[in-house]
Order: sequence, then structure tokens, then C-alpha cells
Amino acid sequence: MIYSIRIYEVDSVHVGPFVASLRRGGLYRELAQQLHSGFIGCDLLSSNTSSSRFLLLEFWLSEAAFDAAQQRPEAKVLASFLRKLATDCVDHGAFGFLPPRILGLEAGSENPPMQTGVDAVGVR
Repeated sequence: MIYSIRIYEVDSVHVGPFVASLRRGGLYRELAQQLHSGFIGCDLLSSNTSSSRFLLLEFWLSEAAFDAAQQRPEAKVLASFLRKLATDCVDHGAFGFLPPRILGLEAGSENPPMQTGVDAVGVR
């Protein structure tokens, strides 16, 4: 699974439509699911320090699915839709879990495995 991260600053008059478009049944979320077979869904997190700052976390089946979707014209239209509601957008790109070779999980490795995912921070 791949995670895409973008941070948006949204003008106060556009916060309502921005949030609504990303909720279950919202325009952005529905279109993304219909247009991109590798799109799983998304979560929208709000800043604890600014009512106009949001982090959009998208979930993708694979890096290949994410890359393919980004090349399609529909992705550019969807991204433009959100950017028009925002005053600023910083795209941090795609993230995934560390591969086993980096975690020291390959055969014969003497390094202990590093914890990853939710268990690493104690959340169950």
C-alpha cells in the first residue's frame, strides 16, 4: 500500500465545500474512486493549530497504481478542483513502509527488525 500526502491551506469561506468534497459521498472522493482503480480512499485531518490547514492522506493499492493515476488527465482535474478551493497546497508525494532489506529482515541479517506501522506507536 502507498500513502499520498498533501497539506492544504484553505480560505475560511471555502472550508465547508473543501471538507464536504472529501467526506464519504463527497465529490472528490467519489470521482477518485470511480476514475482510479488503484485508489482505496482518503482521510482528511485538520490541524490542531489552524482551522484552515488540512492534511489529505490518500491510500493507494500500489506505487504502480499511484504513478499510473498521476499520469491520467482526470488526476490533474481532480487535483485542480481541490487547489481552487485552497490558498496553498504542498504535495509531499507518495510514502510506503520501508522494504525488508532496509529493516534488516533479509536472510542472514544480524540487525534486529525495526517496528513499523501502528504497533510501533502503541496504537491498537
